[in-house]
Amino acid sequence: MAGEGTFTARVWPTHVGVQDTFGVEPWKYPDYHRAQIMWDECDGQIVGRTAQAVLVPPGEFTHLAFAHHPTSGLLMAVNQLHHPFRFYEEGQIMLHGIVEEDFTVNPAPR
Repeated sequence: MAGEGTFTARVWPTHVGVQDTFGVEPWKYPDYHRAQIMWDECDGQIVGRTAQAVLVPPGEFTHLAFAHHPTSGLLMAVNQLHHPFRFYEEGQIMLHGIVEEDFTVNPAPR
């Protein structure tokens, strides 16, 4: 029958932040915010980058937190970094080359 079918869509995250080894985003730090992800196509692959820096306090951050909202506690995925980000003072994180494998479902730290 005409007009029948299945509609599917892949929803990609719109924001990325960081978590420490306890799975906590540094929301107590007044300047912390998740960065918006800008998506583009490069050589047939969708590749993202942060539109602005993720501002972080001093500390060690071991996971990237992907979300559909800049402040909601509901996360799409959490992915452990191969090497943690360590900051001895306030810092900035800019991400380039974000691909689908970076936000595949991965358990949050406990």
